[in-house]
Amino acid sequence: MTATAIGYKNTASNQYAMAFGAENTASGIQSNAFGNSNTASGRLSSAVGAYNTASALSSSSVGYLNRAFGTNSSALGALNIASGFDNSAIGFTNISLGNSGSAIGNRNTSIGLSSAAIGSGLKNDSTISSVSSRARQYDLKDSAGKLVSVNGIEVTVSAGAGLSGLNYITHINGAEVTAEERQQFLDNVRYGNIAAGDYSTALGTFNFAIKENSTAVGVQNTAKGLDSNAVGLKNTASADYATAVGNRNYADATSSVAMGYGNRATEVGATAVGYMNQASGEYSTAMGHASRASAKWSSAFGSGASATAQGATAIGTSSIADEENTVSIGQWTMEKRLTNLAKAIKDTDAVNLSQLHPMVTALGAGANYTGGVWTAPSYIIQGGTYRDAGSAFTAVNSKLTNLQTQVSSLVTGGTGTGANGKSAYEIAVVNGFSGSETAWLASLKGDTGAQGLKGDKGDKGDQGLQGLKGDKGDKGDQGIPGLNSGTGTGNGASAYDIAVNHGYAGTEADWLTSLQGSQGVKGDKGDQGLQGLKGDKGDKGDRGLQGLKGDQGFSAFDLAVQNGFNGTEQQWLTSLASGGTAVVSIGTNPNPQAVLPLATGTDAVAIGSSSEASGDQSIALGTANQVSGEQSIAIGSSNMVAGEGSLAIGNDNSVSGQNTAVLGNAINASANNAVALGHGSTALRDNTISVGSDT
Repeated sequence: MTATAIGYKNTASNQYAMAFGAENTASGIQSNAFGNSNTASGRLSSAVGAYNTASALSSSSVGYLNRAFGTNSSALGALNIASGFDNSAIGFTNISLGNSGSAIGNRNTSIGLSSAAIGSGLKNDSTISSVSSRARQYDLKDSAGKLVSVNGIEVTVSAGAGLSGLNYITHINGAEVTAEERQQFLDNVRYGNIAAGDYSTALGTFNFAIKENSTAVGVQNTAKGLDSNAVGLKNTASADYATAVGNRNYADATSSVAMGYGNRATEVGATAVGYMNQASGEYSTAMGHASRASAKWSSAFGSGASATAQGATAIGTSSIADEENTVSIGQWTMEKRLTNLAKAIKDTDAVNLSQLHPMVTALGAGANYTGGVWTAPSYIIQGGTYRDAGSAFTAVNSKLTNLQTQVSSLVTGGTGTGANGKSAYEIAVVNGFSGSETAWLASLKGDTGAQGLKGDKGDKGDQGLQGLKGDKGDKGDQGIPGLNSGTGTGNGASAYDIAVNHGYAGTEADWLTSLQGSQGVKGDKGDQGLQGLKGDKGDKGDRGLQGLKGDQGFSAFDLAVQNGFNGTEQQWLTSLASGGTAVVSIGTNPNPQAVLPLATGTDAVAIGSSSEASGDQSIALGTANQVSGEQSIAIGSSNMVAGEGSLAIGNDNSVSGQNTAVLGNAINASANNAVALGHGSTALRDNTISVGSDT
């Protein structure tokens, strides 16, 4: 079949090629060039609009001055470039250089494999100087005086080019570029969204996602590290597995978390949450307002709290914890009371005042503790006053020793022999008693005294030992044998025959079906099983080879028709608009080194590599978080939240209790309605607040 050219100076020079309009060229087999000055040179390519170029197999360039240079690439809009395999550049001045990437909107650049840059760069509706003042500055790195990276993105320059050789860049992130592509890349580095890492995502305005699996969402966010996340406004996650969420937060160390406004987490595993907090110790936690945790495993909670010693915890406004492994709720010039404290039941529990009062009462002698003021006892012994039990008993011991000495002296003193004295009875007779000695002895008994006060109830005695097992009873007599029935001779009717005899009309199969009862009421939900131990994090595997290109795919509408849908494409789209479950997953396609964030629960949200939100209305934000509890949240890295209505912020935390919140790292919370704060804490009892562990 011949080619077709219709219009002014159009050229169709290959089989089935078509050129319509003015000065169009269709030189590829089955290519199409429609409009003005378009070029479709690739097989099955299409160039539609004005000054568009589609030069690769199955490429498409639609709009104004677009370039589609890669196989299956698409450039739609104005001044877009799609140069890699399966790439898409849609909108205005977008560029997609890597394979399977997407750049959609205004001034977006996707460079890495399966990367996505979606949104808008800085607008040009203000003065040029205003735009330039807000633009990114070039961050150039060299090796042996030769330019090797631009703002963290690997580049290759031609021989002889120095550090300032931006105009000599030949490759960007390993992909060869033309002069036009180079300039558009440099412009977008300063003004647009950049998704440079493989499987990276830059979504919003002026965001930068540099490393593999990184995510930058919002306005002017930068995710520089592997599997890092920066979400909100002007946040920076500059290290691997770091997370910065909110407004102007910085997560500068591996697995660090900064969330809120103006927070900074600068050491490995550090967490800063709230307003202007700083966590600068390894695995430290700072939460609240202007709190500081500067030592390893330290924690500061409140406004202006400070934890400066290893393992120390400061809780409350202006509290200071400057001794290792201590908990402070104030400072030496501003002490505070700890209220609503339960009675101690374990050796390591704190004692409250209600447990001290019985001890004070037992001291007696005016001892008292009221309103925080201690009144010492006043013991009077032989005219002397003693203000503590120790000195009082020392005085008693001294007096008893003296008395013992005197008694011993009476017993052993005197060796002479005097006359035998009269007995007490004889003296009584001399003094007028009349009666026998027995009667006199009886007269000495005094009247019965008044009933004494009832003593305190004694402690409950120990439980007695279990009694010995009784002897086994005698075996009972054998019962009288039952009557022997006769032997039957006839065959009994089947149940179905009996049913027919009683009026059932139908086949035996129908009768058997009729015997099935209605479905019973659904049983109560079983108790949640115990959470298994968290496995060790596996080593990162080697990146696999890129798979072979698959067969031509079908559209979603085509698949719907193949599966039985009957109607037009518009009717099918309308059917999708009603009902459904809202879930949000922000990330990129999976690869051998990473797993796509997965939100499977109703109204769930998952952001970051390998994170999963399977509970209804749950949120998983960061790297490798797993949230299965309904209305639960995990923020950071490698957190596991199974309890409903629970929260985990930090890294490597496990929360299986309901309505429980943890903040820090390596925390285990299985209790309900509990709070655990700081590195390595445990919450194992319901309705408790823990800032440490039982071990």
